[in-house]
Amino acid sequence: MIGRAAVSSAVFAAAVAVSAMVGGPAFGDAVADFYRGKEVRIVSSGGAGGGHGSYALVVSRHLGRHIPGQPTVVPQYMPGAGGAKAFNYVYNAAPKDGTVVGFFLQFVALNQAIGREGIKYDARKFNWVGSVTPITAVMSIWKSAPATTIEELKKVEIPTGATGRSSDSFITPTLMNTFLGTKFKIVTGYKGMAPIHRAMETGEVS
Repeated sequence: MIGRAAVSSAVFAAAVAVSAMVGGPAFGDAVADFYRGKEVRIVSSGGAGGGHGSYALVVSRHLGRHIPGQPTVVPQYMPGAGGAKAFNYVYNAAPKDGTVVGFFLQFVALNQAIGREGIKYDARKFNWVGSVTPITAVMSIWKSAPATTIEELKKVEIPTGATGRSSDSFITPTLMNTFLGTKFKIVTGYKGMAPIHRAMETGEVS
């Protein structure tokens, strides 16, 4: 399972960049008038209860007071297709008026660059607002797995869970198989990291 040491590498992509672009008092008043009483959604490409979704929840609790008018900010969880479901929604279907903010995995641009299937967005056209933090990605293996070192992982096939082929939970073990010679068997289709954690506990994956 791919995990994150410390905190997420999630990046923000807004339909319209807001508070950082406020110019003068008149424009600021107009922005405040627009947002006052409104609801802003943070669309997370992770599920509720997983690491990525939890970071979106934390950000939603604090973002509103930094936007003129102090709108209510709520997370909306949209896992699936390794994050592409949320990316595609924000790009193609979400309102483009500044009331929707994408909270994306770090592979959003890479997946487009390498031609992953199901990508229906152009990452260059998002208005990038910022990043929560740099990432340190780690692979974790359940304590009862038959292989727990790199050398053992080169000899024994280990099932590992992934949300989809566009996700870091798929890409990282794929890279390890290709360049380190490990034998991860990647099981896709999980709806976020929380279900993968449960599958590790039951022995479905390691």
